[in-house]
Parts: sequence; structure tokens; C-alpha cells
Amino acid sequence: LVAKRRRMPDVFEVCDARKACWVHADHSTTEFIARAAVATVHLTGLVDSFHTMPPAGYPEVVFLGWSNVGKSSLINSLLHRTAVAPVSKMPGKTTQFHFYTINERNAAFPQMTLVDVPGLGEAMADDVQTRHWQ
Repeated sequence: LVAKRRRMPDVFEVCDARKACWVHADHSTTEFIARAAVATVHLTGLVDSFHTMPPAGYPEVVFLGWSNVGKSSLINSLLHRTAVAPVSKMPGKTTQFHFYTINERNAAFPQMTLVDVPGLGEAMADDVQTRHWQ
């Protein structure tokens, strides 16, 4: 119930009590905390080069890796959303830098930006665009 109401001070109090009682976090506890910590998610930018990236307003976590390894799926999973970051079975679906801002308008929650970048190796883009990324 606390997670649904998104009362972060209560969530932190539960975490502190759990630690004080030497209770280890199990999967359901971690799930509870994760659901409570993400109140809002917004796609705040689509960028195709380093030169046009927005300045960092919050701490950024960048997901970088080979094409089709599940970077976008991981972002969806971490945010407990099914379709925030577009996914595909075909490698190279992400062809731009996607900036997702978490809890931007709610100072009571942890604020950060997740960045989904094009995969290394298989991006579905022409040679000019791939050279532009380099």
C-alpha cells in the first residue's frame, strides 16, 4: 500500500527497520522499493549526436552495449513499465540517444536520467549516420 501511494519517507523507514532487525531483502522487498521509487517517467529527448545532447540536469545512467542485448528491455524492466523504451527482435532498433527522466517534477523521489544509446555494431542507419555517431 505504501508503494502505491508513493510515500518515499515511509519506504525508507521500512528499509531502515528491516536493516535494524537484520532482515535480508528478498525479491518482493526489492520489487516493492523499486515500484515506490519510480513515480513518473518522461521521454525528454531524442538526440542523434554527441554535439546536440542536452546538458545533464540530474545524474545520468547510460546503457551501452552491443546491438540486441536487451538495453531497452532492461530500462523497461527497471522502470516497471512495458513500453517506455521501444524494443524489437531485430537488431538496431534504437538509432538515436533516448533520454528518459525519472521523477522530474517530484522532489520527494530520487531524480535521474536514463540514457538508451544505439547498440554497437548493428544499428539500422546509413553510413553517414553511423559516422556521425563516431
